[in-house]
Amino acid sequence: MAQNELANYWCGQIVECKILRQSEDGYSVTIGKSEIPGLLSSERQHYPGALVLAQFVSAREEHAMLQELSNKHSTYSRLRDALKEEQALTTSLKFKRATDLLVPPVDDVEIRHYQSDTCNFEKLCAELAEQEFTGCIKSFNQHRVSRAGAILHAGRVVGCVYGKKSMNEPPSLQESLSLMMEDAAVPGADIRIYELPHHVVLASAALFLGCPLTRNDSLSPPEYLLQMREWLKQNKQTACFACSLQTTTWLDLHYDGEYAGTFCVEDQKYYRTEKFLVSKLDEQETRIELALLTPEIGEAEGGVGYPLLDPAEKIQ
Repeated sequence: MAQNELANYWCGQIVECKILRQSEDGYSVTIGKSEIPGLLSSERQHYPGALVLAQFVSAREEHAMLQELSNKHSTYSRLRDALKEEQALTTSLKFKRATDLLVPPVDDVEIRHYQSDTCNFEKLCAELAEQEFTGCIKSFNQHRVSRAGAILHAGRVVGCVYGKKSMNEPPSLQESLSLMMEDAAVPGADIRIYELPHHVVLASAALFLGCPLTRNDSLSPPEYLLQMREWLKQNKQTACFACSLQTTTWLDLHYDGEYAGTFCVEDQKYYRTEKFLVSKLDEQETRIELALLTPEIGEAEGGVGYPLLDPAEKIQ
Protein backbone atom coordinates (compact mmCIF):
# COMPACT_ATOMS: atom_id res chain seq x y z
CA MET A 1 0.00 0.00 0.00
CA ALA A 2 2.78 2.45 1.00
CA GLN A 3 4.70 1.73 -2.21
CA ASN A 4 1.63 2.46 -4.33
CA GLU A 5 0.97 5.75 -2.56
CA LEU A 6 4.62 6.75 -2.66
CA ALA A 7 4.42 6.62 -6.45
CA ASN A 8 2.17 9.69 -6.29
CA TYR A 9 4.95 11.83 -4.83
CA TRP A 10 7.74 13.49 -6.81
CA CYS A 11 11.11 14.99 -5.96
CA GLY A 12 10.71 18.56 -4.74
CA GLN A 13 7.03 18.21 -3.80
CA ILE A 14 6.05 20.02 -0.60
CA VAL A 15 4.52 17.76 2.02
CA GLU A 16 3.42 18.12 5.62
CA CYS A 17 4.95 15.52 7.89
CA LYS A 18 4.19 14.59 11.47
CA ILE A 19 7.14 14.13 13.83
CA LEU A 20 7.18 10.74 15.61
CA ARG A 21 10.61 10.53 17.23
CA GLN A 22 14.22 11.58 16.77
CA SER A 23 16.46 9.34 14.67
CA GLU A 24 20.15 9.21 13.79
CA ASP A 25 20.02 11.79 10.97
CA GLY A 26 16.84 13.61 11.86
CA TYR A 27 13.37 12.33 12.66
CA SER A 28 11.01 9.44 11.97
CA VAL A 29 7.82 10.91 10.54
CA THR A 30 4.62 10.05 8.71
CA ILE A 31 3.08 11.79 5.69
CA GLY A 32 -0.34 11.74 4.07
CA LYS A 33 -3.70 10.48 5.30
CA SER A 34 -2.40 6.92 5.20
CA GLU A 35 0.48 7.90 7.50
CA ILE A 36 3.21 6.67 5.17
CA PRO A 37 6.43 6.23 7.19
CA GLY A 38 9.30 8.52 6.35
CA LEU A 39 12.65 9.91 7.42
CA LEU A 40 13.16 13.67 7.72
CA SER A 41 16.70 15.00 7.41
CA SER A 42 16.86 17.95 9.77
CA GLU A 43 19.23 19.78 12.11
CA ARG A 44 16.44 21.67 13.86
CA GLN A 45 14.74 20.74 17.10
CA HIS A 46 11.22 19.31 16.81
CA TYR A 47 8.95 17.55 19.26
CA PRO A 48 6.70 14.48 18.79
CA GLY A 49 3.38 15.45 17.26
CA ALA A 50 4.69 18.60 15.57
CA LEU A 51 3.69 19.21 11.94
CA VAL A 52 6.59 20.27 9.71
CA LEU A 53 6.72 21.27 6.04
CA ALA A 54 9.35 19.43 4.00
CA GLN A 55 10.26 18.50 0.45
CA PHE A 56 9.95 14.94 -0.84
CA VAL A 57 13.33 13.64 -2.08
CA SER A 58 12.80 9.96 -2.96
CA ALA A 59 11.23 6.66 -1.90
CA ARG A 60 13.45 4.08 -0.23
CA GLU A 61 12.22 0.71 1.05
CA GLU A 62 8.63 1.97 1.28
CA HIS A 63 9.78 5.01 3.25
CA ALA A 64 9.55 8.63 2.15
CA MET A 65 12.93 10.37 2.26
CA LEU A 66 12.36 14.01 3.13
CA GLN A 67 14.48 17.15 3.35
CA GLU A 68 13.50 20.03 5.59
CA LEU A 69 13.05 23.36 3.86
CA SER A 70 16.01 25.70 4.07
CA ASN A 71 16.37 29.39 3.22
CA LYS A 72 20.14 29.33 2.71
CA HIS A 73 19.84 30.49 -0.91
CA SER A 74 17.67 33.54 -1.51
CA THR A 75 15.45 33.65 -4.58
CA TYR A 76 16.37 37.33 -4.82
CA SER A 77 20.01 36.57 -5.62
CA ARG A 78 18.94 34.65 -8.72
CA LEU A 79 16.30 37.18 -9.73
CA ARG A 80 18.81 39.99 -9.67
CA ASP A 81 20.63 38.40 -12.59
CA ALA A 82 17.56 39.04 -14.71
CA LEU A 83 17.87 42.79 -14.12
CA LYS A 84 20.50 44.87 -15.89
CA GLU A 85 22.40 47.42 -13.81
CA GLU A 86 22.93 50.91 -15.22
CA GLN A 87 26.48 52.23 -15.25
CA ALA A 88 25.59 55.32 -13.24
CA LEU A 89 22.68 57.05 -11.60
CA THR A 90 20.65 59.51 -13.63
CA THR A 91 19.31 62.78 -12.33
CA SER A 92 15.75 61.61 -12.89
CA LEU A 93 16.43 58.49 -10.78
CA LYS A 94 14.20 56.52 -13.15
CA PHE A 95 16.11 53.36 -13.90
CA LYS A 96 15.74 49.64 -14.15
CA ARG A 97 17.71 47.95 -11.38
CA ALA A 98 17.42 45.64 -8.39
CA THR A 99 15.48 48.13 -6.25
CA ASP A 100 12.66 47.85 -8.78
CA LEU A 101 11.96 44.39 -7.33
CA LEU A 102 10.29 46.16 -4.40
CA VAL A 103 6.59 46.70 -5.03
CA PRO A 104 5.59 50.36 -5.53
CA PRO A 105 2.48 51.81 -3.82
CA VAL A 106 -0.52 49.62 -4.66
CA ASP A 107 -3.13 51.95 -3.19
CA ASP A 108 -3.60 55.71 -3.26
CA VAL A 109 -1.05 56.45 -0.55
CA GLU A 110 1.38 59.32 -0.07
CA ILE A 111 5.06 58.90 -0.98
CA ARG A 112 7.01 60.91 1.59
CA HIS A 113 10.24 62.49 0.32
CA TYR A 114 13.23 63.42 2.47
CA GLN A 115 16.77 64.66 1.82
CA SER A 116 19.61 63.33 3.96
CA ASP A 117 21.11 66.83 4.06
CA THR A 118 18.11 68.12 6.03
CA CYS A 119 16.79 65.11 7.98
CA ASN A 120 18.20 62.72 10.56
CA PHE A 121 17.80 59.32 8.91
CA GLU A 122 18.49 57.31 12.06
CA LYS A 123 15.83 59.28 13.96
CA LEU A 124 13.42 58.75 11.07
CA CYS A 125 14.02 54.99 11.21
CA ALA A 126 13.53 54.98 14.98
CA GLU A 127 10.13 56.58 14.47
CA LEU A 128 9.16 54.00 11.84
CA ALA A 129 10.19 51.16 14.15
CA GLU A 130 8.24 52.64 17.05
CA GLN A 131 5.17 53.10 14.84
CA GLU A 132 5.51 49.47 13.64
CA PHE A 133 5.45 50.81 10.10
CA THR A 134 4.59 48.43 7.25
CA GLY A 135 5.77 49.54 3.84
CA CYS A 136 8.89 50.48 1.91
CA ILE A 137 11.94 52.74 2.28
CA LYS A 138 14.04 53.61 -0.76
CA SER A 139 17.31 55.55 -0.78
CA PHE A 140 19.17 56.94 -3.79
CA ASN A 141 22.55 58.53 -3.08
CA GLN A 142 23.96 60.50 -6.01
CA HIS A 143 27.33 61.11 -4.36
CA ARG A 144 27.96 57.42 -3.58
CA VAL A 145 26.31 56.26 -6.81
CA SER A 146 24.21 53.78 -4.81
CA ARG A 147 20.56 52.81 -4.52
CA ALA A 148 18.83 50.71 -1.93
CA GLY A 149 15.43 49.71 -0.67
CA ALA A 150 13.92 47.85 2.27
CA ILE A 151 10.46 46.46 2.94
CA LEU A 152 9.22 46.58 6.52
CA HIS A 153 6.57 44.63 8.38
CA ALA A 154 5.51 46.00 11.78
CA GLY A 155 8.70 48.03 11.95
CA ARG A 156 11.07 45.17 11.10
CA VAL A 157 12.99 44.61 7.88
CA VAL A 158 11.82 41.57 5.87
CA GLY A 159 13.64 42.35 2.64
CA CYS A 160 16.42 44.64 1.46
CA VAL A 161 18.34 45.28 -1.76
CA TYR A 162 21.42 47.40 -2.40
CA GLY A 163 23.11 48.24 -5.68
CA LYS A 164 26.27 50.11 -6.61
CA LYS A 165 28.29 50.47 -9.80
CA SER A 166 31.36 48.80 -8.28
CA MET A 167 29.47 45.72 -7.02
CA ASN A 168 29.31 42.53 -9.06
CA GLU A 169 27.45 40.34 -6.56
CA PRO A 170 24.31 41.16 -4.57
CA PRO A 171 24.95 41.64 -0.84
CA SER A 172 23.02 39.60 1.71
CA LEU A 173 19.91 41.07 3.32
CA GLN A 174 21.80 42.12 6.45
CA GLU A 175 24.73 43.59 4.51
CA SER A 176 22.34 45.43 2.18
CA LEU A 177 20.57 46.91 5.19
CA SER A 178 23.83 48.06 6.78
CA LEU A 179 24.95 49.68 3.52
CA MET A 180 21.57 51.34 3.00
CA MET A 181 21.60 52.77 6.54
CA GLU A 182 25.08 54.18 5.94
CA ASP A 183 24.40 55.73 2.52
CA ALA A 184 21.00 57.17 3.48
CA ALA A 185 22.50 58.97 6.48
CA VAL A 186 25.17 60.94 4.59
CA PRO A 187 24.75 63.91 2.21
CA GLY A 188 23.42 63.28 -1.28
CA ALA A 189 20.63 60.81 -0.48
CA ASP A 190 17.05 61.12 -1.69
CA ILE A 191 14.81 59.07 0.64
CA ARG A 192 11.29 57.90 -0.19
CA ILE A 193 8.87 56.17 2.17
CA TYR A 194 5.41 54.75 1.47
CA GLU A 195 2.98 52.31 3.06
CA LEU A 196 2.09 48.88 1.66
CA PRO A 197 -0.60 46.37 2.73
CA HIS A 198 0.77 43.77 5.16
CA HIS A 199 -0.22 40.87 2.89
CA VAL A 200 1.81 42.35 0.00
CA VAL A 201 4.84 42.88 2.25
CA LEU A 202 4.82 39.39 3.76
CA ALA A 203 4.35 37.71 0.38
CA SER A 204 7.26 39.78 -0.99
CA ALA A 205 9.33 38.79 2.06
CA ALA A 206 9.41 35.21 0.74
CA LEU A 207 11.96 36.40 -1.85
CA PHE A 208 14.42 37.24 0.92
CA LEU A 209 13.52 35.14 3.96
CA GLY A 210 11.66 32.27 2.34
CA CYS A 211 12.68 28.86 1.08
CA PRO A 212 13.12 28.48 -2.70
CA LEU A 213 11.52 25.18 -3.65
CA THR A 214 13.39 22.57 -5.66
CA ARG A 215 11.68 21.59 -8.91
CA ASN A 216 11.90 18.19 -10.55
CA ASP A 217 8.74 18.08 -12.63
CA SER A 218 7.83 18.27 -16.30
CA LEU A 219 5.03 20.81 -15.89
CA SER A 220 4.89 23.83 -18.17
CA PRO A 221 5.17 27.24 -16.44
CA PRO A 222 1.38 27.85 -16.58
CA GLU A 223 0.68 24.34 -15.26
CA TYR A 224 3.18 24.76 -12.43
CA LEU A 225 1.73 28.16 -11.50
CA LEU A 226 -1.84 26.86 -11.37
CA GLN A 227 -0.96 23.65 -9.51
CA MET A 228 1.14 25.37 -6.86
CA ARG A 229 -1.40 28.18 -6.47
CA GLU A 230 -3.95 25.52 -5.56
CA TRP A 231 -1.51 23.93 -3.12
CA LEU A 232 -0.87 27.30 -1.46
CA LYS A 233 -4.62 27.84 -1.12
CA GLN A 234 -5.28 24.40 0.36
CA ASN A 235 -2.46 24.77 2.87
CA LYS A 236 -2.92 28.51 3.56
CA GLN A 237 0.70 29.32 2.77
CA THR A 238 2.42 32.65 2.13
CA ALA A 239 4.70 32.67 -0.90
CA CYS A 240 5.98 34.45 -3.99
CA PHE A 241 6.36 33.12 -7.52
CA ALA A 242 9.32 34.63 -9.39
CA CYS A 243 8.80 34.44 -13.15
CA SER A 244 11.65 35.43 -15.48
CA LEU A 245 10.64 35.82 -19.13
CA GLN A 246 12.76 36.97 -22.05
CA THR A 247 11.70 40.59 -21.68
CA THR A 248 9.91 40.85 -18.34
CA THR A 249 10.08 39.74 -14.74
CA TRP A 250 6.92 39.03 -12.74
CA LEU A 251 6.24 38.48 -9.06
CA ASP A 252 3.03 36.63 -8.17
CA LEU A 253 2.13 37.16 -4.50
CA HIS A 254 0.07 34.97 -2.17
CA TYR A 255 -0.71 35.51 1.50
CA ASP A 256 -2.20 32.85 3.78
CA GLY A 257 -3.26 30.91 0.69
CA GLU A 258 -5.07 33.83 -0.94
CA TYR A 259 -4.00 35.63 -4.10
CA ALA A 260 -2.53 39.05 -3.21
CA GLY A 261 -1.60 40.44 -6.63
CA THR A 262 0.83 40.25 -9.54
CA PHE A 263 3.65 42.75 -10.01
CA CYS A 264 5.48 43.47 -13.27
CA VAL A 265 9.00 44.65 -12.44
CA GLU A 266 9.71 46.26 -15.83
CA ASP A 267 6.68 48.56 -16.01
CA GLN A 268 6.31 48.88 -12.22
CA LYS A 269 2.61 48.02 -12.37
CA TYR A 270 0.63 46.01 -9.83
CA TYR A 271 -2.24 43.88 -11.11
CA ARG A 272 -5.09 42.41 -9.07
CA THR A 273 -6.40 39.99 -11.70
CA GLU A 274 -5.51 36.39 -10.83
CA LYS A 275 -5.71 35.08 -14.41
CA PHE A 276 -3.55 37.83 -15.87
CA LEU A 277 -0.14 36.17 -15.42
CA VAL A 278 -1.14 32.76 -16.78
CA SER A 279 -1.42 34.11 -20.33
CA LYS A 280 2.05 35.69 -20.07
CA LEU A 281 3.90 32.44 -19.34
CA ASP A 282 3.68 30.83 -22.77
CA GLU A 283 6.92 32.39 -23.98
CA GLN A 284 9.92 30.17 -24.58
CA GLU A 285 12.73 30.25 -22.02
CA THR A 286 10.32 31.19 -19.24
CA ARG A 287 11.66 30.33 -15.80
CA ILE A 288 9.32 30.12 -12.82
CA GLU A 289 10.33 29.53 -9.20
CA LEU A 290 8.43 29.53 -5.92
CA ALA A 291 9.71 30.77 -2.57
CA LEU A 292 7.73 29.83 0.53
CA LEU A 293 7.66 31.87 3.74
CA THR A 294 7.68 29.01 6.22
CA PRO A 295 5.83 29.16 9.55
CA GLU A 296 9.14 29.04 11.47
CA ILE A 297 10.05 32.50 10.13
CA GLY A 298 6.87 34.01 11.54
CA GLU A 299 7.57 32.50 14.94
CA ALA A 300 11.04 34.10 15.23
CA GLU A 301 11.73 36.01 18.41
CA GLY A 302 10.69 39.65 18.07
CA GLY A 303 8.60 38.98 14.96
CA VAL A 304 9.37 38.44 11.30
CA GLY A 305 12.65 39.83 9.98
CA TYR A 306 15.43 42.02 11.34
CA PRO A 307 15.28 45.15 13.51
CA LEU A 308 15.61 48.28 11.41
CA LEU A 309 18.21 49.95 13.61
CA ASP A 310 20.29 46.86 14.44
CA PRO A 311 20.83 44.75 11.29
CA ALA A 312 23.48 42.69 13.11
CA GLU A 313 20.75 40.94 15.12
CA LYS A 314 20.02 37.51 13.66
CA ILE A 315 16.70 35.75 13.23
CA GLN A 316 16.38 33.15 15.93
